Amino acid sequence: MVVMIINTTQGTVDLSKIKTLYDQGVRKWLVSISGGCDSAIIGYIAAQIIRDNNWQDSVQLYAMTGDGESRPYNIKFAKQIITKIEELTKVKFVKHFARGIKNDSEENYMNYQLKIAYDSYREVGWGLFWHGITQNPSADPNDPQAMHLVETIETHGPNDDRNAKPEPVDIFQTEIFDEFTEEFLNEDRHLHRVHPLQNLNKKGVADLYKHFGVMDSLFPVTRSCEHPEAEKTNNFTTHCETDCWWCWERLWGFGRII
Repeated sequence: MVVMIINTTQGTVDLSKIKTLYDQGVRKWLVSISGGCDSAIIGYIAAQIIRDNNWQDSVQLYAMTGDGESRPYNIKFAKQIITKIEELTKVKFVKHFARGIKNDSEENYMNYQLKIAYDSYREVGWGLFWHGITQNPSADPNDPQAMHLVETIETHGPNDDRNAKPEPVDIFQTEIFDEFTEEFLNEDRHLHRVHPLQNLNKKGVADLYKHFGVMDSLFPVTRSCEHPEAEKTNNFTTHCETDCWWCWERLWGFGRII
C-alpha cells in the first residue's frame, strides 16, 4: 500500500483508511465530479491510489455528474476531467452517470444529485463515495481578496455550511446516506463517504495540485465559474473571471483562473 498521507500548508490529508476499506471489500468507488477544480483533484487522487497500489483489476471507479438549467456545463467539463485523469493515470472509469435536470433550484438540485447517487448504487453497488467539498476562505484583514469573499459570501457564495471548524474533522463517514429510502435503510447497508478536502480551503486545494504536479495539466480543464449569463462566459465555455464569487475564490486560492 502506498500510504496516502499528503501534507499541505493547512495540515495533512490522511487517506490511509482507504486500505482498511479495501481489505473489507469496499472496491467500487463513486466520485462526484462537477467540472470544478475540487472534484477534479478528488477524482485524480482516487485514480492514483488505484494505480499506485496496482488495484486496476480489483477496484472499479465510477463518476457521477448532475447538469441543470443554471449549470448547463457541468457534464461537459466533467467529461473533460475524466478524460484527463484517465490520460494522466492510465486508470479508466467504468461508467460516468450523467443526467440533466430542468427545475434546478438549489434544493431540487441537491435532491437530484442524491437520486443519481441512489440510482447508481442500485445499478452497480458502490460502497465508497468521494466528494470534494472545501472550507470557505477565512477572514484575514491583511488579505483584501479574502475579505471580499467573506463579505459577499451570503449573497454570492455557497449556501451550505463550509466555515472552518475549531478542530479538523474526520474526513471519513459511514452510514451517512440516511436520505435514501426507508426500503434501502431496512437493508442495513453500510456505505462510506470520504471528503478529502473538508479541512482545506482553496489554497489547500492548490497545494494538492502542486503536490501531484498537475497544476498545468488537470487544473486548466476544470471550470469553477457559476455566472448565470451565457454572454459573460462565451456560452458557458470560459470563466467570467471577476464577475462571480466562485471565480474570485479560484483566483484567490490558485493565483490564476486557468
